[in-house]
Amino acid sequence: MPEFGFLKKKEWEIKHEVITVDKRFALWKGEELPEEAVAVLDAVYPKVKELEHDIFARIGITPAQVAQLVAAEYNESS
Repeated sequence: MPEFGFLKKKEWEIKHEVITVDKRFALWKGEELPEEAVAVLDAVYPKVKELEHDIFARIGITPAQVAQLVAAEYNESS
């Protein structure tokens, strides 16, 4: 597993759940944001969803499968 600057192996946690576009946007929407920020989120959400779909369709994998691959790689190198 590579080191990421000040983050050394085992000093950070890999979750077995990918934060999908839907979950990330839900977390942002759950925050107290200014109206302008909410308007930006509403405006970009469809474009981001389309990009997410295009990327995963092109690589032929789902976000859940990505999480499994990352977890497997992390566990092998532990």
